[in-house]
Order: sequence, then C-alpha cells, then structure tokens
Amino acid sequence: LDVELSGVKITQTTVNKWGSIHTRGSDLNNQLLEIANDYGVDKVNVIGHSMGGLAARYIISQLQGNNLIASLTTIATPHRGSYVHDMVKDAVFDKFPIDYMAGKIPNLDVDAWNNLTRDYLNNTFNIENVNHEDVIYLSIAGAIENEVNSTP
Repeated sequence: LDVELSGVKITQTTVNKWGSIHTRGSDLNNQLLEIANDYGVDKVNVIGHSMGGLAARYIISQLQGNNLIASLTTIATPHRGSYVHDMVKDAVFDKFPIDYMAGKIPNLDVDAWNNLTRDYLNNTFNIENVNHEDVIYLSIAGAIENEVNSTP
C-alpha cells in the first residue's frame, strides 16, 4: 500500500506475523532502508501497531535505526508486556509444548511466544532497548474502565 496525502508519502510494510521481535525488526529494517532509498530520504517516520512498535524500538536501539528513523509513534504496543498474553501462554503451554505448536503454526518463531511476556519485556527487552535521544517518541494506548456493552 502506497499513498500520498498532502505531499506525505505513506507506505505499509509487512513482516512475519508469527516472528519474534528480532525477526520482525530485521525484516522491517530492510524494508525501511529500501523505502528511504526509493523515496530519496535519509530518515522516515514510523507508526508501529502492537508488536510492530517493539520491532521499531529494536531497530532504533540494536540496528542503528536512529540514523534511519526520525520518529516512532506506537499504537497499542505492549511496552511492559501483556497480562492477557501471559495467561494464554501459560494455558497453552501447560497443554502443548512449544515444539508441538511450532509444527502446527507455519513460520512460528518460538521466541515470539516469550517476547510479549511481562517478564521478558520488563527485565530484558526494555533494559536492552532504551529510547535514543535522536528519535522522537510518541505512544498511544487506551484503557477501558467500565464493561463495554455493544448492544444498542
């Protein structure tokens, strides 16, 4: 998807939906480099949804992405991990070993399962991937205080 709006070029990227942060980050980095080259720019502004925000943070911190990414806006990115993911992971792995799951889900990167846990993000990823002073960061998230009723 390539769109131009008021002179701003917008391009959608695609990474392995079952990939780890590192795998997604490497794939995304290659795409961003290609996009910057195609558009003739030094830096790009990135909007990352969910795990895409983590992949972009990985690029900035580990792949010298501060030279490529001018700003990162994350939307619903679980920077501190996902309580729901922890519950699902524990329930699934109590019944099915990861090797079994990897055989059932094409392109599943086993590390991806652990990448969204609160333990990994708070005690490893966030320590290794701090914000870079040359990049502008914005994070958008939401919270629901009351039960949502979708019935009119």
